[in-house]
Amino acid sequence: MEQKEPVLVLYDREEEYARLFSEYLKRQKELPWQIHTYTRAEELLAGEKSGEVTMLVVAESSCEEALNTLQPTCQAILNESGTLRFHQFPNINKYQEAGQVWKELLALYVETTGIRMPLLCAEYKTRFIGMYSPVHRCLQSTFALTFAQLIKDWGEIASYGVMTTPALVIDGKVVSFGKVLKKDEVVKILKEVRG
Repeated sequence: MEQKEPVLVLYDREEEYARLFSEYLKRQKELPWQIHTYTRAEELLAGEKSGEVTMLVVAESSCEEALNTLQPTCQAILNESGTLRFHQFPNINKYQEAGQVWKELLALYVETTGIRMPLLCAEYKTRFIGMYSPVHRCLQSTFALTFAQLIKDWGEIASYGVMTTPALVIDGKVVSFGKVLKKDEVVKILKEVRG
């Protein structure tokens, strides 16, 4: 039996939001679902079969009892009012940045289904808190030092107990500090930490 691709159904009577958010989702790399967008409940119920919807994302103002027949694996409410009217489902602020809505939907999908997506999973966030370049007296070094001055956060670096840079922190744990690591050393450390 052929396994079907997961389906995310986006239902919002606000046509412009539904269209724009659907277009945003479709532009994301390695999207784990097919996106089906609806602005009318009749079309949604006619177009989707019970049990075939992996994730149902419904605007708060568009929630209807009839949608329960779809039996999605997971469901989220795009909260418009700021109050929790539907406590049984996770609520995501509809009017926040689209990228944040995407991240919250993805985190919910990973949590609900247990499917691991290494490149997309929320636990693999990368954040620069400093930068170091071992190259001396060249434009790359100048850029690296200037960029490091702009993005550094000495308080955060010190909160890890690091007093000498460069340092490498993975998942909140200091794995190296005080020396420039070679590529193979970084790969070895990543394999040890992440398996």
